[in-house]
Amino acid sequence: MADLHANPDAKQSSQPLVGIVWMLVTSALFVTVTASVKHGAAELPAAMSAFVRYFLGLVFFIPIFPRLFQLRLTRQQVQFVAIRGATHSLGVILWFFAMTRISIA
Repeated sequence: MADLHANPDAKQSSQPLVGIVWMLVTSALFVTVTASVKHGAAELPAAMSAFVRYFLGLVFFIPIFPRLFQLRLTRQQVQFVAIRGATHSLGVILWFFAMTRISIA
């Protein structure tokens, strides 16, 4: 697998405040997605909600596409990534389906 780190011996700085901010942002986005799915349950089936989620996520993923194509992945690695993607997609669909069935506390 291609080395994703430019210099593994480089000293990493500890930035706990940055980590805390990212965790808060992630938590807020997680709650937003769950609330959006819950609110839009009457209009969209779970699979369509998952498609919308992946489509919006693609906007943030596009800038790293060129770097992904530079990786020299083996056929087995590509297969594992495909299996992981399919499993994750199924998990998201089931999660969205569950959100439409669970009442908000």
